[in-house]
Amino acid sequence: MKRIEAPCPSCGAPVVFTASVSLATVCEHCGSAVARADRKLEDLGKVAALVETASPLALGLEGVYRGKSFVLVGRVQYRHASGAVWDEWYAAFPNDRWGWLAEAQGRYMFTVNRQFKDSAQMPALESLRPGAEVKLDDGPPFVVNEAGEARLIAARGELPFRPDFSRPHRYADLSSVGQRFATLDYNGTSPAVFIGDMTTLAQLNISPVVEDESQLVKVIGALPIACPKCGGALEIHVPERAERVVCPYCQGMSDFHEGNLVYLAPSDGAKATPLIPLGRTGKFRGADQMVIGFMQRSVRIEGTEFFWTEYLLHSESLGFRWLVNDAGHWTYVDPVSPGEVRRSGNGTSYAGRTYRLFQRCPASVRYVIGEFFWKVVVGEQAMVSDYIAPPESLSQEVALFSDQSAGGSAAEVTYSHGVYVPHTEVAQAFGVRLWPPSWGVKPNQPNPVDKRIYALCPVFVVLLLLLNGAIQFLRPAGTVDGLWLVWMLVGIVGVPLAAFLYQNSFETKRWQDSHIERV
Repeated sequence: MKRIEAPCPSCGAPVVFTASVSLATVCEHCGSAVARADRKLEDLGKVAALVETASPLALGLEGVYRGKSFVLVGRVQYRHASGAVWDEWYAAFPNDRWGWLAEAQGRYMFTVNRQFKDSAQMPALESLRPGAEVKLDDGPPFVVNEAGEARLIAARGELPFRPDFSRPHRYADLSSVGQRFATLDYNGTSPAVFIGDMTTLAQLNISPVVEDESQLVKVIGALPIACPKCGGALEIHVPERAERVVCPYCQGMSDFHEGNLVYLAPSDGAKATPLIPLGRTGKFRGADQMVIGFMQRSVRIEGTEFFWTEYLLHSESLGFRWLVNDAGHWTYVDPVSPGEVRRSGNGTSYAGRTYRLFQRCPASVRYVIGEFFWKVVVGEQAMVSDYIAPPESLSQEVALFSDQSAGGSAAEVTYSHGVYVPHTEVAQAFGVRLWPPSWGVKPNQPNPVDKRIYALCPVFVVLLLLLNGAIQFLRPAGTVDGLWLVWMLVGIVGVPLAAFLYQNSFETKRWQDSHIERV
């Protein structure tokens, strides 16, 4: 890569372009965005400081993608319409090729620009709907994860474009099987297409580092602080990723703004009490996970409202997970790429397993406390479709976000995979007493009947006949009452018959709560 150095038009300090394809850079001395013009550098104005996201990446880090080495030479931050912030790192290759390493909620996506003969034939942004399939190349079709507008809020280092902080960033993110990922960039005269993979830092041969915090906005550490509304003691557990905090004392909503906690408004809704205290850490499913947020959600079916609660967990190794409690029945939930899910009628398939649609209806947030990675509000709605294959479940949520201060609007589809968890495992992991344990039959609750009992029935019948034959052989004729064999056979056959009837009764109770609204 050819290195170009010139004085900053704002402060005179040297600015450097290490990649020949870079069109702009941010001066390290005065923080001005500097763009390449025909014969001179152009001052585009001051750039806001980066929001601290505790990224393990840094400018200058080297890595390898598909056998080609690259170096991270730039960084931009976008604010999603939900209020969340994500990072994208500009990766330069030696042959003047370049790509993006996107980082959001602990996940990484590496994409490179793909040239098409007629990119104008790409679908318009307004035509893309979450969950729709789009054919981009010769591989399997991509699924639209989300489409909308965000806002460019900060930058550092070199950039392959002239940054414009006044215009919305128009985009669509897509995923496909095999961890493939794609982004459609609608900020030019025709859509730019970037295709790559969901990946990990280890796969990219990157050794994580802690960035120089002196260059970033300072945020509140994981220490007790006062609620801006009532003065109650709050403890922010994941300050680098928290977007909204709801006080457990006054239910006041506060946001992080330039490192400070700013009060917004009271959070409405009837109070619900978490069974696992906020801040409690437990060894759960092989990782130390902390409860940082709690919400109550509900659906309204035929005039009746049904409630359940969700606990937001955070782990340094896993990122964010959910623990859902519905009438004492617990489900552990982790995110799934929409591209890995295939829908067909009222069913879906994921990881070789087929799931049947159980329920589809709008769900609303009724109560929240703690911290969250998006700007959650009471009344927030999403269309939720639950598919089951007990003891597993697969949930689809389609949500619309609209917040001009956060970056415009976006439509998003998310999938999550759940596994039914015994309440005793939850209680032991987090050191709490859960009583009553559970009631009713829930969608992904495993049927208590062990199906091996049906296979064992013929075995016991054969053994009984052999035993009867041996008795008849050893005892004199006429001394053995033949009715005992009949009663024993009735008893042996009666056990699996009773199990079969109970099994069907259980499934009847499960599906009588099924509810599917047309969309």
